[in-house]
Amino acid sequence: MGLRCQKEEGEEPTGRMVHATKRPKVNLVQTKSISTLKDEIVVPRGTLVTCIAGINLQPEDVGAAIQFLEFCRSFGEICKIGKGLPEEILKDLTQLEEVSSVVADVHINLLSIIENGKYK
Repeated sequence: MGLRCQKEEGEEPTGRMVHATKRPKVNLVQTKSISTLKDEIVVPRGTLVTCIAGINLQPEDVGAAIQFLEFCRSFGEICKIGKGLPEEILKDLTQLEEVSSVVADVHINLLSIIENGKYK
């Protein structure tokens, strides 16, 4: 059964039509409204993750911690961040009330890399 354009046939379109370059292997169902679609999708409730690298964090801090660890994983060699140091820094940041020498050393190292990179 081919697709037909309701608008070209003088009818009012019933919803958004998605065109694909290849015919999908599943049947597409066109819904009349987004609210109907919302009623059909049931997503299971997720599990709150607050322990990153063995460090318990507040839920609002988890994203930043993951970003920091990913940054260290991606740029650790360039920034001379050794193995285990990102976790130590994260632990220091979450447990100490003052900036530790480890955290200060990483800041100094990053700033010197940025400064030297400007003039290459």
